[in-house]
Amino acid sequence: MIILFAGCQKQSETMDSLDEDIAEVDVSESNSPYKMNESFFFTVTNDDNIRAIKQAITNAVKQDGPKAEDSDSDYDIWRVYELTGDESPTHMLRLWLGDEGKASRWSYFGHNDVYVIPPEMTRDLRRIIGKNE
Repeated sequence: MIILFAGCQKQSETMDSLDEDIAEVDVSESNSPYKMNESFFFTVTNDDNIRAIKQAITNAVKQDGPKAEDSDSDYDIWRVYELTGDESPTHMLRLWLGDEGKASRWSYFGHNDVYVIPPEMTRDLRRIIGKNE
């Protein structure tokens, strides 16, 4: 008799993105953990850059440990989706942009869970935001 034991693997929880296409991504410097800064210094409209941002969002994995409330984020990010009916849905995110070669972190605004972005995607985010020193 052969008995097989299948281990239960924990699925990594990732961030969600709506099925709609992203029209633009607005970026501002974060100045409060309680209010989104609507003074955007940069709007991403280039399809390749939007694709890279979406990839960084959908590949970010929920972390155990420090929560969003434990530190101030670097940037506030607004994802504006293509017009659906009379309105364009949005997602508001907080971004802790990592140094070159390091992971970055996302959090939904108003939520405490933090999602880790792989270092290779940090490079893309740094390029898009203009933080390649």
